[in-house]
Amino acid sequence: MHTKLVVRRKRSWPDLNASALMMPIIVTLLVFMVALAVQQSKGISLEMLTEDASSLQGNAWFLGLISTAGICLLAAAAGIAFFAGNFRKKIHGGPRKNSALMWLSVCSLMLLADDSLMIHETVAQTLPIIPEAVIQAIVGLIIIATLLVFFRAIGPSFIYAAPALVAWTVSVSADMLSSESMPAILLIEDGSKFLGIILWFAFILDLANRYFVDVISARSITAQAAKRY
Repeated sequence: MHTKLVVRRKRSWPDLNASALMMPIIVTLLVFMVALAVQQSKGISLEMLTEDASSLQGNAWFLGLISTAGICLLAAAAGIAFFAGNFRKKIHGGPRKNSALMWLSVCSLMLLADDSLMIHETVAQTLPIIPEAVIQAIVGLIIIATLLVFFRAIGPSFIYAAPALVAWTVSVSADMLSSESMPAILLIEDGSKFLGIILWFAFILDLANRYFVDVISARSITAQAAKRY
């Protein structure tokens, strides 16, 4: 009886999952469908919705640079928090709703949407019965509640979150108490706002770093214990 040996070469390239590309394509299509709907309803050029604001107005590239930098930092904070929270969930299991980083990712997205789209001003103009201060207070209370609920999980990283809240409170107070565009007022308002964003980004980064260190240390200890036995 002869045994035939079959040798198969291992593929050097992993199998490509084409279906994984569907979600980005679908999201892009939905975004541009909404843009087309807005363009038709408002009677504006599609370019007004797709191009950069400074280039449309023929202004210098650095106009609004600090505001754009703040938006980028909030987007990065949301992404880092989501990735770290999802990574921890994959390792330890449990529902995502119990993860501090997942909720802080939602808070970062909320701050990002409000800062980039100026939701508090838009809603106040559309619905005059709702003051701008009320909307900003709601956003602040949601963030404070999240920090209090996950206070133990946040731990030492709270040293960044607390001054971030203080800086944002100063910024909102300066915006509410003065309607004049004086350089000193703008410096206090926008400077405090950007400082708050920097501190919030440092807060997310520090918390995510501690999460990664804890997960890697726990797995290392488990692996060493398994080798002993």
